[in-house]
Amino acid sequence: MKNNSIEKTTKKFNDYLHHYNYNELEDDGLFEGKLGIVYYLTYINKIYEDEKNTTTLYDILNLVLENISSQKKFISVSPCILSGLSGFGVTAHELKKHELLGDELDNEISDINDYLLDKAIIHVQNNIFDYLGGSMGILYYFIQINDLKKCDIIISEIYNNINSQTLAFYNNTDDLYNKGLNFGLAHGISAILHIIDLYLKINSENEQAWIIRGKCVEILSEHCKEYMIEDSKLYFPYNKFLENHEMITHKNNRLGWCNSDLSVVNTLYRSSPVTHFEKIDAEKIAFETTKRRTFNTTGIQDFHFCHGTSGVAMMYKNIYEYTGNNNFREAYQYWHDQTVDFLKNDTLVLQENKMSLIFGYPAAILTINSADKRISDWSKIFLI
Repeated sequence: MKNNSIEKTTKKFNDYLHHYNYNELEDDGLFEGKLGIVYYLTYINKIYEDEKNTTTLYDILNLVLENISSQKKFISVSPCILSGLSGFGVTAHELKKHELLGDELDNEISDINDYLLDKAIIHVQNNIFDYLGGSMGILYYFIQINDLKKCDIIISEIYNNINSQTLAFYNNTDDLYNKGLNFGLAHGISAILHIIDLYLKINSENEQAWIIRGKCVEILSEHCKEYMIEDSKLYFPYNKFLENHEMITHKNNRLGWCNSDLSVVNTLYRSSPVTHFEKIDAEKIAFETTKRRTFNTTGIQDFHFCHGTSGVAMMYKNIYEYTGNNNFREAYQYWHDQTVDFLKNDTLVLQENKMSLIFGYPAAILTINSADKRISDWSKIFLI
């Protein structure tokens, strides 16, 4: 039986989607735009079946296809999973899996895949290892569609790159939060480790992939060092980058999906057995995160997924399911309930992000419905 507040919130947002003018939503992509709504409706319709959900889904999909075909919108030239063509590929794959799409787009998708492979190679060669905005999101997509040939080419490029660089996986960008050696899921080492592990599940014989994985473990182990902010114990920096030939360490005490101690240990638990991380006590680090619940110790202000309550709730849910430890079950329940309350009160700091999967309502509403096993795997695109 559904919680009345959860059901009311979900149905209210679904109704909002049924009447929304999607021409007003500029972004076409998966994490911030139209395809994010398609992804949301694909899963939420498993619980709240409604013909309006599928009608809306197809209407949005047709708008996106028109924008890709016209080559006038960003999605038609961007390869990234955040707002580009690999995000479109992931969405099309999900629609096929849920029997909402046949083979009618296969020729177009084949051409897109060739384009994406070329772009992934260029990204690796230019040291862009970002999940949301770079090569790792494209590799994730090829793993999802089981295209081992393209995966192997990208992995070979990554292997060659890290063996020719002084600093492996150093993101070449000017963005303060993305650049340098980043440790999170959105842009950094945690995502690389998780995605390489996904690849090894379908091809455990690739020695280059094992070496890449080992390098990720080495980097995480080397940079796991306890420090304090606002009376909170933390273990991983946000990122490290070169500035005027000096290595700068950027630290904060954010608790969130994108980049925090919690997102790192979430990956470590997925990368079982955790015991092979000899220099990292994942359980200790995860337990320390459960002590942080105020704005000053988390930076959390609302329900969105990236660095709000819903992303934190889903990671604790994942860790509890791996460990059975009630400390993590209680933490999951706390942040789940905070998400429900924030949604009920429309507590979203940036209201212009309302339709964004990662910064708005969709992922948060999927989170509060995640106890339903019919949508148990929806959060995989967040590497959870």
